[in-house]
Order: sequence, then C-alpha cells, then structure tokens
Amino acid sequence: MAFISLYLLRMCPQTTIPVQMLLYGFFLSMSLEVNAMALVMFLNHDPAFELASSAVFIVQMLISFAGYAYILKCYSRKSIG
Repeated sequence: MAFISLYLLRMCPQTTIPVQMLLYGFFLSMSLEVNAMALVMFLNHDPAFELASSAVFIVQMLISFAGYAYILKCYSRKSIG
C-alpha cells in the first residue's frame, strides 16, 4: 500500500489527496491498535510480549505519522495556493 501511495503522489499529486487520506488512515489506525495492544500486554506482564516486535510497529507508526504530516502539509499548500 505504501508503494501505491508513492506512485499516486508521483503520477497525479493534485487529485490523489482523498486516496492518500484513506491509505494513511488505514496505516495509522492499524498501527495505533497494534501498539495499544502491545502496551496492554506490557502493563499486564504478558509472557507473549516481545520488545523487538513492538519496536518494529512503533517505527512503522512513526513513519506513518510522518507521511501523514507530509500529506497534510501538501494539502494545505494546495488549498492555499
């Protein structure tokens, strides 16, 4: 999905904002859910909790937030100018 997002930004940056919002909405909601589950597992001292696996999803969430901030910046620039 990330490659689709990048392709759409490259080919038609003026008309792809709704699709970008849909893709990043999916990324952000899934990464928040997974990280919330990992936090609950950590707080409950669950033996299945793995810090390495959680770190991967935290990095994915940060990348998704950065991409979403970039899309919002581009969208605000487009609507202003």
